[in-house]
Amino acid sequence: GHLHIAHITTSQGVIEVEKGKQTGVLVTTEVCPHHLMFHRDQMNTLGPKSKMNPPLRTKEDRAALWSALLRGTIDIVVSDHAPCPITQKEVGKDDIRDAWAGVDGVQSIIRVLLSEGINRGRLSFHRLLRILSRNPARIFGLYPKKGVVQVGSDADLVLIDHTREQKIKTDMMFSKCNWSIYDGVTLKGV
Repeated sequence: GHLHIAHITTSQGVIEVEKGKQTGVLVTTEVCPHHLMFHRDQMNTLGPKSKMNPPLRTKEDRAALWSALLRGTIDIVVSDHAPCPITQKEVGKDDIRDAWAGVDGVQSIIRVLLSEGINRGRLSFHRLLRILSRNPARIFGLYPKKGVVQVGSDADLVLIDHTREQKIKTDMMFSKCNWSIYDGVTLKGV
């Protein structure tokens, strides 16, 4: 059978997936943009907005995730969008255990990959297309209806400007998540 591992966050997890793939196990895995962007040393600054499952990891783990994404060990990037009102996060200001566990992601996923991946030389455009389109379609049985631009496939297209910078603001959010873990962060790629 096919094993799909959700939300890989550690270098040890990457090593185990690589071992599986090398020994012929049909295993795929995913990472979330917030685990590619943030690390646990930033939790004091981010406050209860940074509570998520799995939690933020070390800078070293984050570097291992980027490397695995480039090599193809990590197959896809997913948002794990968890829309909750800011009030459900702010209740954790004195005790983070009281905050909702989850962050926004739908509107930020491509921006993070453009800014932190393409523009920092961690990803190629070819790899970006695979992790956001082709691979998810194949893994979840939607290919070739989705995941490719060809006659007979859905014309799901996204226009990007990878050179344009924009500061993320909460008033840009379209979901009921009226806040963003990326609030105030300038990302290069729109």
